[in-house]
Amino acid sequence: MNRLPKAALFKRLSILLIAGHSLIAGFALLFAPGDVLAFMRWPPVSDLFFVSQAGIFLVILGFAYLAALRHDVLVWLIVGSKLGAVMFLFGQGFLGRAPLQVMLAGAGDAGLGLLALAAALVQSPPRSDGVVSHDTSVGEEYVPTSK
Repeated sequence: MNRLPKAALFKRLSILLIAGHSLIAGFALLFAPGDVLAFMRWPPVSDLFFVSQAGIFLVILGFAYLAALRHDVLVWLIVGSKLGAVMFLFGQGFLGRAPLQVMLAGAGDAGLGLLALAAALVQSPPRSDGVVSHDTSVGEEYVPTSK
């Protein structure tokens, strides 16, 4: 059994944590939007369509984040989306358009964004053929193809 190097393990666990967060939040907003809003002490909303829409958006992002387990460049998608989320959430909070909980969500996304940035900057160790891999599937046996 091959063991992942520490850097690759850190990257995988970071991606799984961030993707899991988006998937859980997304499915919760999609299937129980009123309960999520009540839990977050959000003022009552008469139309939950856009709340559910945010849920499906988070689910799609969560699955896109999981693709970063196989394609290193997609870790930068996570970094960029978290940066965008932080700017949006703090901006809405500072403009007074959202309750304090939105600022707290922004702080959480900032933490996840920093974790994603650290994961993006982790370089995978060289493969058995000496090539530096930027693929997070490090630890799997490299089998060269013949032409």
